[in-house]
Amino acid sequence: MVEKNTMIEKDRLIIGLTGSLGSGVSTASKYLVRSLSSKVYKIAGNGWDPSIPVEIQDAAYKFSRIIEEEAEKRGEKRNTKGEFDRELLQRIGNELRREKGTGYLAREMLERISKIENKIGGGNNHPIIIDGIKNSGEVEELRKYSYFFLFAIDTYVEKRWDRVKDKYKGDYFKFLADDERDHNENIDYGQQVDKCVYLSDILINNDSDIKKELTDKIDSYLPRIKGESYDYPMPIESIMTQAYCESLKSHCMKRKVGAVIASNDGIPMVSTYNEVPYPREKPEHCEEKYGMCYRDKVKIDLIKNLKKCPKCGTDIEQNITCPKCKSVIHINDIAPTCSNEKCKLDLDLDSFFVCKGCNSKIIKEFVGKRMEVCRALHAEERAIIQLGKLGMSLKPSDVTLYTTTFPCPQCANKIVGFGIGKIVFVEPYPTKESKDLLESSLGKNNIDKFEGVKARAYFRIYDRAREKTI
Repeated sequence: MVEKNTMIEKDRLIIGLTGSLGSGVSTASKYLVRSLSSKVYKIAGNGWDPSIPVEIQDAAYKFSRIIEEEAEKRGEKRNTKGEFDRELLQRIGNELRREKGTGYLAREMLERISKIENKIGGGNNHPIIIDGIKNSGEVEELRKYSYFFLFAIDTYVEKRWDRVKDKYKGDYFKFLADDERDHNENIDYGQQVDKCVYLSDILINNDSDIKKELTDKIDSYLPRIKGESYDYPMPIESIMTQAYCESLKSHCMKRKVGAVIASNDGIPMVSTYNEVPYPREKPEHCEEKYGMCYRDKVKIDLIKNLKKCPKCGTDIEQNITCPKCKSVIHINDIAPTCSNEKCKLDLDLDSFFVCKGCNSKIIKEFVGKRMEVCRALHAEERAIIQLGKLGMSLKPSDVTLYTTTFPCPQCANKIVGFGIGKIVFVEPYPTKESKDLLESSLGKNNIDKFEGVKARAYFRIYDRAREKTI
């Protein structure tokens, strides 16, 4: 199955784009098609015939076209604008990935592209631009190509809503529902924008409504990924790469986080990661001690004792169904692998235990995240503790905390209490409480979103000894 794409050269430049609703991914992909003189052909739809190449102008390749083709085969109806409902396409995309593998859409697209290009014959070395990557399996499939680079376009949710509210006819809650499904459906074949942003090579912030600011940023990276320029890394890129390297030491089963505290002139002082504190002679990580995240264990115990839905009184179902093999698993038997010991369950349990009476998500609405019982010290906490142990000649306000995620409320409290002057973060999952606290205490100008080359691509792009093959 892996060899289906061998007709696409392994050193072909492929640029993928990922990002949230309204972040500007489509704008970026269209610009890349034009600026790189890429050619895009019809690859799906009723009557699609690879022997008749049909070029599409001013648009990138999109997995959604294959999903729409499937929707047509199933007899689904478009709305008055000729569009399929977004939730419908999300569901069909999930089903295709579940049935045919998480990398199916990427494999299928490249196979179809190769059929068209072989029909045309010759001169098919232009870059391939792919818009709207939303699953880590698709990223993994594309990583088989030496010159695949993933751009993530990021924007705060308030700005994204401003951009799409007309399309949603002012229905903010519909937008939030679509956005939430996009970001993390808690199933390996689902929408995983957060994971894709985490796996990206280059992160671009698109907070401006001036299109040229976005395209100028894209232009600054193209010579580097094409091997035409060998610029030196920015200090922020080097420090954040160090934070990502630290995160790999973490034993956390949910989220591996790294943090670095550096002086404001860019000299790292301490670096660390999230980890359970333990006696030196006997580590007791959650996986080792409980076979699962301790927070999940607490959630499961609470569900066992809850018995009935607090909202409508319906008995809470005590079984869950494995999303892969459909095995039925009793709550007492939930473990990292399902009952047939072949499927790894995603133990982010929010999508399980839905009340049959009122459709309430029991854990999300009544049990909660239970962050307070987490056994680990967060990376930001450990960095502050280490800095305190070492002592410092600088005032805390003269240092910057670099972290691979947005600080949680507990870490935000410690950052403010210690007096850290500035934070830089990458993947955000900010709660309103931590965001408000940090903004009111540090000021909005001292809370920066990271932008630039990420750790995964740091050496690929900045290794000056890299052969120039493109």
